[in-house]
Amino acid sequence: MKVILLKDVPKVGSQYEIKDVSSGFARNFLLAKKLAEPASVRAVSTIEKRKASADYVKKAEVNLLITEMEKLSDVKITIKEKANEQGSLFAGIHKEKIISTIKEQLGANITEEMIFLDGPIKELGEYNIPVSAGDKKNKFTINIEAVE
Repeated sequence: MKVILLKDVPKVGSQYEIKDVSSGFARNFLLAKKLAEPASVRAVSTIEKRKASADYVKKAEVNLLITEMEKLSDVKITIKEKANEQGSLFAGIHKEKIISTIKEQLGANITEEMIFLDGPIKELGEYNIPVSAGDKKNKFTINIEAVE
């Protein structure tokens, strides 16, 4: 049975794709949970229009994220946290803290998906943080200092 996926379904496909699945899976799971609809001619034309508008909105969002990311170009951000004498932080710095600091200091609106951080930052010092939006990549510097 051919269906049009209305949402991303793991191991099946992504939103607005037309997939050929078994009738039982379509009726009992996809259609019952409103994750898909039968692929009629009318539904296919409607979905193509929705997909075109969704692609347009997604491109606009990516362009907005790219302009926000460009605000971070070669910027140095300072975060002050409590640390012991050896330079280890009492609490690790996560993406959420970095994003809130960027909003405070620069007014840039970035998302967690844009920041690539291996794990929380746990020591004082300077760190280069890579960011990307769409196919553009950039980086900024974070300076972690101890609170006096």
